[in-house]
Amino acid sequence: MNKSDRGEGSLSYIGVVLLMGAIVAGVLSSDVSGAIARGCEDAICRLTGGDCSKNQPQARNRGSGGGMEIDPLLKTRPGGSLDNFLPRPPIPKPTCNPDPGARWAEGLHAHNDYDNENPLDDALDNGATSVEADVVIDLDGQLSIKHDTNGKSQGSLKKLYIDPLMELAKKNGGQIYPGRDPSKPFQLVIELKEPQLETGKHHKWPTDEEARKKILDQRRLDAYWAAVRQTEILRTRYPNVQVVFSGGTPKDIVVGQPDPLTGKVPKNVFYDISPGKNCTLPPQVDPHAPRLPTDPPYNPSYAKNFVTLNGKWSECGDRNGDGKVSDEEQRKLNEIVQQAHAAGLKVRIWGGPDDKDRFHFKPYPEKFIPCFYGRRCHSRSRETAWQAQRDAGVDYLNTNHLTIGSDWIRHCRTKAPEPTPKPTSSAKPPQHPEHKPTHQPEPKPGPSPRP
Repeated sequence: MNKSDRGEGSLSYIGVVLLMGAIVAGVLSSDVSGAIARGCEDAICRLTGGDCSKNQPQARNRGSGGGMEIDPLLKTRPGGSLDNFLPRPPIPKPTCNPDPGARWAEGLHAHNDYDNENPLDDALDNGATSVEADVVIDLDGQLSIKHDTNGKSQGSLKKLYIDPLMELAKKNGGQIYPGRDPSKPFQLVIELKEPQLETGKHHKWPTDEEARKKILDQRRLDAYWAAVRQTEILRTRYPNVQVVFSGGTPKDIVVGQPDPLTGKVPKNVFYDISPGKNCTLPPQVDPHAPRLPTDPPYNPSYAKNFVTLNGKWSECGDRNGDGKVSDEEQRKLNEIVQQAHAAGLKVRIWGGPDDKDRFHFKPYPEKFIPCFYGRRCHSRSRETAWQAQRDAGVDYLNTNHLTIGSDWIRHCRTKAPEPTPKPTSSAKPPQHPEHKPTHQPEPKPGPSPRP
């Protein structure tokens, strides 16, 4: 190559850079999505060999649902395909087609599945396509299935869920239910509860509050990474089984960060995200949201790590707590579900009426007990909530009662009509006069008259 050729290459290179700069300027001054503009900026940054870390947005989210305190600092790695700069495809609204003999009940979510007599098995027998396991890291570093930090363990995460799911997936060609649409993964939802801590007179806790907080944060990180490592083979060998951490990740976990023990970047690890105030879609996962200057930017490579919007019934459905769903409440529920679907998120609603409740205290931790929370205890309130969610297009039916939930889905049950109220009237009933006999009483028998 001669000198003139090298000069021509340099000029062409500079020309390309200037051209792309002009394109970015035009995009920024137009109404084209800011996500595409940021993608172009990032591409130019990498092309010129600059420091692109400042272009990577940060976002924080605090989950809900009684799990451990979370405050994830979720960043994204620079680079990747064009998919990192484009919003995800929308989620279609689910439809219900009656199929009583179906092997699975599409969208049935086994809430606190470990409380069933046969964890996982009962869920699968009823066709659940999503199961939830609460996990606590014990003092010995084991991941135990339990609802409360110091409660009774139902077993280990590995033995109750990971190993059986791997065995099923291996047997069924990678799927839990053979023949089910492979684009619809089976979800194992893991909610990390507060870790168990050493107590007792022989254990000396630091007196400094900040030092105590660091110990607790480290235990949370230990639980998260332990769950990531235990699910690695399940996630990577059988990607049709989707592992979802409920409530986000512990503080300081970075999406795309290598495991500090193995040095590997976890694959196929997903999260759900909680709605914002008044059950709104967080702007950092909503490409269509109008943005204030204080709102975090939409970042597709951040948003793609979230697969489910996990909302609370009292905030997204029955907002006034009267056990009914008004037209306005239904409209708002429809709206948030539509927004989530447009952003590529499925929707699950927790905390709704579900008739009898679980009893999480000794001596009967796995039993159902009568419900003591008024309207939310009645089966009619449950049907009202389930019907409203179906009408809105909620993707997962969250319930403790798997047989009833499976029947609702497989038969496309609908809410029974409200009973017709008995007519009431303030008018007094007509007064009838006292009945008086019109016939004369027969004479009493006496002696026969003489002839």
